[in-house]
Amino acid sequence: MKKIIFHSISIISYLFPTKLLIHLSRVRTVFLFYHLISNNAPIHIKNLYSVRTERKFRNDLKFLLKHFQYTTEIIRHNSSKKNYFHLSFDDGLKECFEIIEPILNENQIKAVFFINSGFIDNKDLFYKYKVSIIIEKLKTEKINKQNISHLSEILECKTKLKTVIQSVQTINFKNKYKLDRISEYLKINFIDYLKQYEPYLTTNQIIKLKEKGHKIGAHSINHPEYFEIIEEEQIKQTTESLNEIKQQFDSEDNLFAFPFTDNLIKISFFEKINRNFKNIYTFGTAGIKYDQIKNNIQRIPVEMFNKSAKTTIKTQYILYILKKIFNRHLIKRK
Repeated sequence: MKKIIFHSISIISYLFPTKLLIHLSRVRTVFLFYHLISNNAPIHIKNLYSVRTERKFRNDLKFLLKHFQYTTEIIRHNSSKKNYFHLSFDDGLKECFEIIEPILNENQIKAVFFINSGFIDNKDLFYKYKVSIIIEKLKTEKINKQNISHLSEILECKTKLKTVIQSVQTINFKNKYKLDRISEYLKINFIDYLKQYEPYLTTNQIIKLKEKGHKIGAHSINHPEYFEIIEEEQIKQTTESLNEIKQQFDSEDNLFAFPFTDNLIKISFFEKINRNFKNIYTFGTAGIKYDQIKNNIQRIPVEMFNKSAKTTIKTQYILYILKKIFNRHLIKRK
């Protein structure tokens, strides 16, 4: 439903000038995030989401620089007379250093890079990346009936390849152990994959990003869905990743981006984190919206519907204006 609404509004978004939407919404700062920019989607991502090419990313930046000024500071939506965009990148992939940073440097833009502390230096692999690697194997190689039968037992699904692929796609943080069992039958070695492709940033690369004027934030230890883990584990994931990022990279800022989404995160979580970390800012993924928690900033997921930043931002503005009419522009928490 969300996708249908977004696409429907995006079709008419070209009718509204960006300046008019900014004026009507009174939202002068937009917070945006990406994961990856590359002309060739790596195996560990190609079966998860559409990857933005370098050309499309440059076009996104051209639009942003035409209507906004970049900032790495937290400027509240209505507190400035200027228009700003705040850019961040989640998951700490090596392309942040090899591709994204050079393009940002060309445009004299600084950003925030949110890093999973458990994946730095390719120590481990995000379970969703394992999903993509497995699906690629299932799609591109001939899998014998015996192996399909074994996989269907692990996944508790029908013994059809299509059903097996669909079931692999539904694996979450709680049952990610199934991915390692599946990899044994398919002869996939995730440790070898990490060594061969090195998908994540190294410690040295992160240090260099910081030296170039970019900010480094935390993104949990190993990227769980927070709504699927208990609050105690949420606190542990957040606290340990923040502490490691701050200590390892001498980060002056307390910045944390929720993995996946901050949906269903309770007030009690924010109260505990705010006590432990002074002047902390946390970041969600709900688009242009206000939050009951004043220091929890909602960001626009630019890649979600594979539209340009121009179309995505204008659509988000229209959605915000409509939500505000019905008093649905504020995220309320329990």
